[in-house]
Amino acid sequence: MEFVDSHCHLDLEQFDPHRSSLLTLMRQRGVAKLVIPAISAGGWDRLLAVAQSDVALYPALGIHPWCAAEPMAEPLARLEQMLTAMSVQAVGEVGLDFVKGMVDRELQLQRLHPQLALAQKVDLPLILHCRKAHQPLLQLVRSYPGVRGVVHAFSGSAEEAKRWQEHGFLLGIGGGILHPNYRRLQQVVTTLPLSAFLLESDAPYQPLPSTMGISTPEVIPRIAAEIARLQHCSLAEVAEITTANAWRLFRFDH
Repeated sequence: MEFVDSHCHLDLEQFDPHRSSLLTLMRQRGVAKLVIPAISAGGWDRLLAVAQSDVALYPALGIHPWCAAEPMAEPLARLEQMLTAMSVQAVGEVGLDFVKGMVDRELQLQRLHPQLALAQKVDLPLILHCRKAHQPLLQLVRSYPGVRGVVHAFSGSAEEAKRWQEHGFLLGIGGGILHPNYRRLQQVVTTLPLSAFLLESDAPYQPLPSTMGISTPEVIPRIAAEIARLQHCSLAEVAEITTANAWRLFRFDH
């Protein structure tokens, strides 16, 4: 069986001491590919260097909504250049975070528009961050015809999930599904077909049950096994379909 981790911040410095051994263990667990989304423009060069260190790693470049207050004119010009001149798999992590205390909402929207336009222009998928903002984000995405992508670490309702699926977006399912009290996420997984999902670790950020420690790509088979349990299907079927979903969205070159 082969899995794809569609969202992992493996470029972060905390992985430096054991990144090589983690990649070895990842492969032993059947995780064959891993997409690394950016957070801030200041980390793009480092992210690309990490992605170039192993054929299993694929970069995505963008500016996270948490970084929307940073100066943008120069980074946006550089982003367009990098997306067209380099081998980049997606535009991300970008989106909206309307949780109280986050960056000003209007500023987030101003920063997101040009990144959606870039994804449309260069025909790359979006990796979307979305918290408490499904309706405005979907409305905004609809104003850029042809864009495609994934709503990572999906935490919305089954109805919101259905609307994203109808618009052609995939939903990233991470370690939250391993929490027995995450009933809303379980409902999403039982309501939609496997063709709607990607697997993701969101390492090291995705909260796992306390007995499992910090999230790494090793958790992907366990996420897949829980989805198989909820869907009453085999682990092999989850692996096959979610991996095919990832290939179709990201258009891996090997």
